[in-house]
Amino acid sequence: MRGNRIQASILVGAIAGAICLAGCSSQDTANLKQDTQQLGRDIAPIPANAALKTKVEAHLSLIKGVEIAKIHVDAENKVVTVSGNVTDAATRDRVVQAVQETSGVEKVEDKLQVGK
Repeated sequence: MRGNRIQASILVGAIAGAICLAGCSSQDTANLKQDTQQLGRDIAPIPANAALKTKVEAHLSLIKGVEIAKIHVDAENKVVTVSGNVTDAATRDRVVQAVQETSGVEKVEDKLQVGK
């Protein structure tokens, strides 16, 4: 859903830019350039977050006894949140440790529930 909004924003920006180039003042062009640069800064972390999430999920899939289908991983700005259900405390510890050991993770937020 968020990706669709970003793609729509980029498309609207591109269309506005094309229209503006046809007859805008230099101030309008400068504003468009500034807005486009800000949009680039705003969406830059999205691919990095997705890559980190995928890396963590791959790491977790290698741990015996972990039902990856019951675990949700979210990554934002090098902070990974794991939630969902695990069978016992030992499994929870293994999951959290694996996430901490994944390259690129700076912080882990553990929202796992045991035994549910």
